[in-house]
Amino acid sequence: MTFKSWMGTCLMLFSLAGVCRAHDVWLVTKVDRLELLYGHETPEVYNPVKVTDYKGYDVDGKLLMLKTVPMPEAFGLAVDPRVAMITVVFDNGYWVAGSSAEWKNVSLETARTFPAFHHPVKLHKSLYAWSNRFSEPVGLALEIVPLRDPFKAKGVLPVRILFDGKPLPNAKVEFGIHGDKAPSLQADAQGEASVPVTSSGEQFIAVDFAPPTPAGADPVSYATSLRYELKGK
Repeated sequence: MTFKSWMGTCLMLFSLAGVCRAHDVWLVTKVDRLELLYGHETPEVYNPVKVTDYKGYDVDGKLLMLKTVPMPEAFGLAVDPRVAMITVVFDNGYWVAGSSAEWKNVSLETARTFPAFHHPVKLHKSLYAWSNRFSEPVGLALEIVPLRDPFKAKGVLPVRILFDGKPLPNAKVEFGIHGDKAPSLQADAQGEASVPVTSSGEQFIAVDFAPPTPAGADPVSYATSLRYELKGK
């Protein structure tokens, strides 16, 4: 491969990764269910089979058996009053650059026929009540760990960002809203950050990370988020 073609491949992969990592997943409460939303600034439809794992925890940090709610273009869970936290893993598959600045979701076999492709994985935590167990990681590949009870945090919430269970130094931490206009701050060398919170309403924290990919390896990148709601006084 010439230097020019190598640079072109790198630029294509960088652009593709940026587009795919811009999306997040997050759980919201509907009238009769919890529904996983997927998107950037606004939700988009998706195939629910992309949810490859989900877990529920009670206030003691013990696993719960959650019931799914069948939906054609989204993933749903039955409301369970015992739930204190839910984690979700969403594998978005393989993406390649198409014509007219469009992106295509293709099979791995097809993706390997392109000079560059991308494999985004979305991870999510929703908190509904607090357990001291939740100040420890639960094993997500890229994870936001609150270091104190977020429902009692005043002004800021201290968090730790972990990748493969280890602190991710200098991570960019977005907060408050979804999309390009979200404010951000940088975690320290120990992967810790103090994230501003509002006095009420949705609290949303997100981190993206694309680890270096050796030649021939699966180019996985990760987007993780943490969501909870504060009731106004």
